[in-house]
Amino acid sequence: MKPIDPRLWHPLFDAVYEMNRAPDHAGFLAAVAAGLARLIPADHCSVHALDRRTGLLAYAMLPEVMFNEREIAWHKAHSSDHPLAAHYARTGDRQARRNSDVIPTAAWRASEFYRRTTARLGFAYQLSLPIAVNAATVAGVTFSRRRRDFTERHCALLDAFAPHFRLAWRRHDDPWRERPIAKAPARSRLRQLGL
Repeated sequence: MKPIDPRLWHPLFDAVYEMNRAPDHAGFLAAVAAGLARLIPADHCSVHALDRRTGLLAYAMLPEVMFNEREIAWHKAHSSDHPLAAHYARTGDRQARRNSDVIPTAAWRASEFYRRTTARLGFAYQLSLPIAVNAATVAGVTFSRRRRDFTERHCALLDAFAPHFRLAWRRHDDPWRERPIAKAPARSRLRQLGL
């Protein structure tokens, strides 16, 4: 068996480490997005988690604000029309897939979904991975690019990341419960700042 090229797996280990450093779910999705943005170069990276029992949705994006309110509203109202979302719903597939795996790029660019949500930003290429975390929670990771499509290697890295996401998510008692932020006493905070 040929040894694994460390250049291939090192960024994956970094992404898993970054995600597991999050002390609670308040910063969990942001840590996931930060780690994945280094794992797979893209113009935009988003991580979403949905609690199907309550409808609560949590997300993190890098860069944070790229889409305008109209694009976000249309996406929310028509999310099942996205070619990858439709593919996952129709087939039950749980592997990382590129838009180009399910629809020709020209057809994607001609679609109403593209025109209404990503045309302004020019995101011609997308890569997604759905993650069934548990019976109540589903998460998704999406990368978008303007210039060149994602590779099979990117799909493999994302597929290898999924089980680590599930394990890290379960580390916390109740990911959806809001927790107050503990504040350090003023004197301690001043010491931390070197004052």
